[in-house]
Amino acid sequence: MLVSPRGGGAELRPKRLSHSHYGKLYVSGQSYREPEALHYNAPLCETPGNNKANVSLVENIEFFSGAKIGKRHVGVDFGFCKAAFTLAEVLITLGIIGVVAAMTLPTLINNYKKQVTITHLQKFYTTINQALIRSEADHGDYKYWETDSNIEADAYFDKYWKPYFSGITICHHYLECNYKSHQPFYNINGTKNETVLISENARTTFKLPDGTVVIMFTMVGPDADNISSSSLIYVDVNGGKEPNTYGKDLFVFVRDKKGVIIPKGINNDSINCNQQQGNECAAKIVKDGWQIKDDYPW
Repeated sequence: MLVSPRGGGAELRPKRLSHSHYGKLYVSGQSYREPEALHYNAPLCETPGNNKANVSLVENIEFFSGAKIGKRHVGVDFGFCKAAFTLAEVLITLGIIGVVAAMTLPTLINNYKKQVTITHLQKFYTTINQALIRSEADHGDYKYWETDSNIEADAYFDKYWKPYFSGITICHHYLECNYKSHQPFYNINGTKNETVLISENARTTFKLPDGTVVIMFTMVGPDADNISSSSLIYVDVNGGKEPNTYGKDLFVFVRDKKGVIIPKGINNDSINCNQQQGNECAAKIVKDGWQIKDDYPW
């Protein structure tokens, strides 16, 4: 209890401060008249404690009449204190957050895209090799299967591959695989690639349930008079979505005569995965432990 020395032991009644402050002030050792208010030169909410009459030393408390009280211990009820930031502080904080976000978001987004690409590539790698194993169980070793010399592309696919995939869609037109053109692919350096998506009797293009597009070649060549057999398999891990670029979302595998699907170039001493060539980038990813490392031409 705070007692006025001049008030006969009466308890000092708290006086609410001016409208610009929120809280209650109790002065020990000094009484004051009812009509008078107090003001002081220390901020009321500077050191909020437990919201219950915290005692702090406030200097130069005086009546509005000008009578000095001097230093007194003052009990402050912080029940109405409202701490807040200034507009300048908020703007500065937001600016710092914006700068940090601008510096880190591109890296985070790139890392996310890389991981998504690797995940889709691993899934395809597992799916295609499982289909091969199941087909070999029915048709014997892959090295004894019919080739382009005695079977057309669609017949080859229908016999050896189609029964061993679930829910696939054969693409007879580029729109059926959600592409915008018949030649949708780009080289890793940004130039247009001339590979066509669909070529009758030379390749079979189909879409897996997750949207991955696979092009299984049986023949390849610049024209009908200059073609040769091909064991290439192109895989676009996100289908018709951009960028449709070698090494980004388009990768190349081959049907090895040993009876396994492998990334093109995996057995080479030097892998063509750089800013100019990206058709062996799947091999680099696999050799790097299914990672897209810093030296990858992403």
